[in-house]
This record gives sequence, structure tokens and C-alpha cells, in this order.
Amino acid sequence: MKKTVKNVLILNSLFLLLIGCSNDDKVLENENLLQNDPVLQTIEKWGFSKDDIKDLGDYYLVDGDIVFYKDEKYLSPDSPSTKQRQHPNSVTISNINVFINPGMNINWRNASTQAINRWNAVNSTLNLIVTTVPANAHIQIMYDSQDPAVNLGSSTFGRGTFPTANGLPGRTIWVNPDFDSPRFCGRAITQNMRITNVQHEIGHNVGITHTNQSFGSLIPGTPNTDSQSVMNGGQACTIDNFSAGDITAIQFLFPVPLPFRNGAEWLNGPFNYSAYQFEVGDVNNDGRDDVVGIRKDDERVVVWLSNGNGFRSGAEWLNGPFNYSAYQFEVGDVNNDGREDIIGIRKDDERVVVWLSNGNGFRSGAEWLNGPFNYSAYQFEVGDVNNDGREDVIGIRKDDERVVVWLSNGNGFRSGAEWLNGPFNYSAYQFEVGDVNNDGREDVIGIRKDDERVVVWLSNGNGFRSGAEWLNGPFNYSAYHFEVGDVNNDGREDVIGIRKDDERAVVWLSNGNGFRSGAEWLNGPFDYSSYGFHIGDVNNDGESDIVGIRKDDERVVVWLNR
Repeated sequence: MKKTVKNVLILNSLFLLLIGCSNDDKVLENENLLQNDPVLQTIEKWGFSKDDIKDLGDYYLVDGDIVFYKDEKYLSPDSPSTKQRQHPNSVTISNINVFINPGMNINWRNASTQAINRWNAVNSTLNLIVTTVPANAHIQIMYDSQDPAVNLGSSTFGRGTFPTANGLPGRTIWVNPDFDSPRFCGRAITQNMRITNVQHEIGHNVGITHTNQSFGSLIPGTPNTDSQSVMNGGQACTIDNFSAGDITAIQFLFPVPLPFRNGAEWLNGPFNYSAYQFEVGDVNNDGRDDVVGIRKDDERVVVWLSNGNGFRSGAEWLNGPFNYSAYQFEVGDVNNDGREDIIGIRKDDERVVVWLSNGNGFRSGAEWLNGPFNYSAYQFEVGDVNNDGREDVIGIRKDDERVVVWLSNGNGFRSGAEWLNGPFNYSAYQFEVGDVNNDGREDVIGIRKDDERVVVWLSNGNGFRSGAEWLNGPFNYSAYHFEVGDVNNDGREDVIGIRKDDERAVVWLSNGNGFRSGAEWLNGPFDYSSYGFHIGDVNNDGESDIVGIRKDDERVVVWLNR
């Protein structure tokens, strides 16, 4: 009997041992399956902590409100994901249809619409379109209770799903009408809380993770931390609309095409014009700015006329025998006939010679001013400062804020008159002239490159007002060449900074009483260090274009404004 009992105990022990081993094997097998799950592996490669990943059956819940389906394919990143923060599976479509479930109450439907409006208000290529047909939707917004597979619980405001490898956005956003706001936020739910939390979840669906996480690398231009970001995780009670960093991140992920098109070669001639000074201007009154090459030492001018999509072969418009090496040359319409003329200015004895354009050549030079004074310390520009249609000569002395103007009367320049005599030293500034407030009078613009500062002296028709700071930004643009021109056809000239060595252009738009923050309008990879850059409207669309001229082989590249 004892022997039988002993045998039974041994059998039971073996049975228990076998069961235990079997269970252990199943645990190990499940762990191995999890470790081999490509979705889990990809999530971990993106830098998410294992502690932030929960297995909820058909999907993984990451960082509290981000869903990754196990039956979907996600691209594995080549480098850590970025924050403010970018998910590596970029959405590849711009127009995204969104279905707002009509079973939600009016507050949640309106909140969803307002969240979509906030996304669409950002200047990007992303366009969220509300659709009433679920089958047409890329994203559906619904209550969690309208999806049998989801139950958010009273502590979760919402969830979103991430984009998959097909380039489409995450397909669902769930919101929780039963979120216990008094308990978790200390107050009743507000409409703005509904809006901002839908706004937050849309961010996940188009590929943005939580800003306030430690993993990943920053999108260029976004701060290291951003307490105002609507994409901060775990802050459903306090988030409130997009921060500046959020907007930068959205524009990085869904960039608007840069306003200047890629450079196109408009001229590739074989001749060497290294001895020439180049300008751009409309010399035949067709509305298109042309390229003008001026050789000072023998009074020679070659013109390359624009036909709107290229420049014609160079033609000699002037071949005179005189040496004007001591003169500074500009182009401008001094007699209001619509054709830009050549103006030669000799600083040391206040002398101006003009070569009028007749539309197919330049007349012989005529002396329009012969005054006795020495203006060697002045920088000279030309522009219409009194709105009579004739461009005038403007002399600017930087070191004591002094401006002298010689007004054109159509066949000569009047004696110089002091239009500004201020006490300040602007030696560190580059000076240009242009009509920045669309009153028909060209103003004086001082640009300091090393700290992104612009001072403007507005013309009132018979003088310049005191200088006013129109821009005071913190960035250093010392490597840029600056010009002015109306790039958006609003009648106000803007500031354009051009970096030659990597084909980059930044634009500061004028709003009539200041300049907006600089925006990158061109970012191309090529080195144009051997080119001289100018601004002009070469195709008569009212918007200034960038013109790059290489003298030594008669080459011109144009970046048209879109």
C-alpha cells in the first residue's frame, strides 16, 4: 500500500513537473514571439521605452495614446525618430479626407471641425478635408464607444493611430466623452480642451510623436523643450493650440514649395565679359528686365534682352571712345519714358553723365550734372524719391546718417539738397533704396547683416523721415548678399538675402510699416560663388526674380518667382 502511494506521488510530481515545464516553455515561446514581432521591433528602434509599450491584443499602445496595429507594416527608421517630433513614416499625401462621426454630440463635432481648421490654418501643404462618406475617409474621428474594440476609460481623453508604410495617415482617432475632467483636471471639460485634444491626436495620425519625450532628435528650428506645444504628452488638461515650434515642425513635415523655382540657365554664351560691370533693368519698355553690361574704360555697353524665358544674344548698344573708369554706374529711368537709362556718377566732383535708352540702343552720353563738391565719402543709388516717374540720384553717407538728393527734371539733375542730416553712425549697414510702403516714393533702407537688423528712412517727397527700426532679429546673415525687390507683387519692396555658396535665399516681406520674420524662399544645393547676383522681374509677372550672372563665360542663371 505504501509502495502504491509512493508511486502515485512520484507520478503526480512528474506530472506537475511536466506541466510546469510546459508552462515555462509557453512563456518563453510567447516572449520569443514578442521579441520577433516586427512591429514591436520597429517601435523599439524608434526609441520608445519598453515601459511605454503595452500589448493590448490586436495593437500596441505606446506612450499612452498612440496605437500601432500588429497587422500593419511600419517602416523601420535608419536613424532615431525626431521630435516636435517627427515619426519616420512620413505621410506622402497632402489632401487628407476626415470623417467626423455624426453620432457624436454637437460639442465634439464642432471641436473636431475647429481642430481641423487649426491644422489648415498653418501654412503647409497639408490639407484636411471633411467628408460625409466614411468610405472616402483617410481618418475617422469617433467616440471610443462607437468602436467595440476600444474602451478608453475615464482617465484617457483620446487616442490616435500612426501612419503606416503605405504613406497614408493613421486611420482612426478615438475621443472619450466620459473623460473625468473634474477628477483629473480639477474642472469641468471645456470646448477648447476638446478642440486641442483632437488637434493633438491628429498630430499622431499624420506622424508627430510627443514633444516632451527624451528620445529622438529635434526637427531643425524647433526648441529643445517646448512647454507650449500642443503635442506634449500627458497634458490633456493644459495643452492649448500650436506653439511656434509645432508650426515649424508641421512646415518641415509638409513643406510648402519654396517660392523661387530651381535655377534655370537663361544664357550660356562663350564670351568673356570680366571687364564689364553688370546691372539689370528694362531698357526697351516691354516690362521685362534685361541684362546690361557696362565697360567703363571705353564707354561700351552690351545688352541681353529678355524674351520671358531666356536672354537673347548680347548686342552692342553703345560703343563710345571715352574712359569713364572714375565713374560709378547705375541704371534707372531718368526721363519717365519707361526705358531704363545708364547713369554714370563721379563722386569726387559731383558729376553725372546720362546715356538715354531709345529702345534699341543708348544715345551719346550727356552731362546732366556738373557740380563742384566732393562726395567721395558717399554711397550712391538711384530711385524715384518724389513719385514723379523719374529716377533721382541719392547719395548716402553712412557714418553720420546724411542723405543728399539730386532730383531729375527729365533732362538734367537739380542741385543737390540735403534730405536727411541725422547724428547716428550706420557704418556697419549696407544701404539700398526701394519703395517699402507702396506710396510711389523710394525710401532708404539700411541693412545690418550680422544681427538681422533693418532701419528705414521713409521719403515724404521732399525729405526723409527719421530712421525707424523695421526689423530686429537675432540671426547672423553675414554670409549673405542683400538686395531689395517686390517679390510678392504687393507694391512694397522686400528685403532679399542671397547666399551664393549653397544657393540659398531668405526673404523678409514688407507689410508697409515693418518687415516680417525671414523666410527661406530658396534652398538649393549648388555653389554659385563665382556669380554676381541681382534682382529684377525678367518675365513681366510683377514679381521680382533672382538673376545670377557669371562674367567670365557669359552665363546667366535665373530663379523665377512662383
